[in-house]
Amino acid sequence: MAQTGNMPNEDCLNKKQPGQDALDACKKYLCIEKQAAYAAANAAFTDWGQGLDTYGDKKRCYQKVKCTLETYVGLDYVSGLTASAKSDAIKKCVEDYVKKDVELAAALKQAAKTLKTLKEKIAELKSAACGLDTCVNDSCNAQQITIINKNLTDIARRTDPNAPVFNIKQEIKTKLTVPANEVNTKIDTTFMDSVEVVGIQTFTNVDSLTEKSKILCEKVKAFKGNVDTNVKERTEEMKMVQAELAKSITDLSDKSTNKRKLTSYYEGVADMLGFACEPSKPDSTIDAICEKVKNTFRPTVEDSDGEDGAPKTPPFTTPYKQRPPTRPPVQGRGPQVDAAALGRG
Repeated sequence: MAQTGNMPNEDCLNKKQPGQDALDACKKYLCIEKQAAYAAANAAFTDWGQGLDTYGDKKRCYQKVKCTLETYVGLDYVSGLTASAKSDAIKKCVEDYVKKDVELAAALKQAAKTLKTLKEKIAELKSAACGLDTCVNDSCNAQQITIINKNLTDIARRTDPNAPVFNIKQEIKTKLTVPANEVNTKIDTTFMDSVEVVGIQTFTNVDSLTEKSKILCEKVKAFKGNVDTNVKERTEEMKMVQAELAKSITDLSDKSTNKRKLTSYYEGVADMLGFACEPSKPDSTIDAICEKVKNTFRPTVEDSDGEDGAPKTPPFTTPYKQRPPTRPPVQGRGPQVDAAALGRG
């Protein structure tokens, strides 16, 4: 039987056979349904593509937010907590320094007061020693000094027969004048040292550290607060983008299922139309179609053990040998039937 272009066979259209009208009506319906199924499948493919793009966008957004959150969490662990702890330690050290500085200032003040009093007493001692030395060296007192030396010598030899002769002039010099001068010199040295310490204390200006440590703590607190705020906001954002990503995955799955369903429907209509117009083709017989359907939903020979064809794994774990369309359905599948021509005869 000859066939012209995409038109049905002339004999098929002109020759009246039992049930021909019903067959023509069926072909006409299938022809119209094929066009509608193609449009629906093509729209589903486009919708699926848009869903795939949306999923990609949501996934990239999720990865970006995740990376940002990990950055801020890492920053908090590495810098935020460390800086906060160190600033607190610095603040405590400064408080201790200031406290000790106040104690040092009080001690220096007390030392200066004590040195001043001691210097006054030493001056009185030197004055008394000088007056005593003058009296001892006065010729008018020579006889009294001799008697004093003799009496003090006798008193000393009562306990120590070998005691040296007592010399009041030497005693005044060694036990009053010289020690007083030495103490006075040490007082002057101590006073100059205290003045130098006071100068160092004033130069260090420990009190200024209080304000600086306060500023440091405020800056660290602001930094830590900013990091904590970003961690909190990114955590909330992460929950939102996770929900959006999950929704995009669900939508994509639904659209993929719909695409496969409508594509399969289109192919079924196209195959049915082909069978209706060319029933003599080897792959269009009822037996061939049944075998094709059975092979679609059961394991192949390579997937089976032994002669009984039992699958190696349960049916629900056997890979489903689908052929999901990765592009819009081809409209040319099956013969192209002119619906208007089916109305002839």
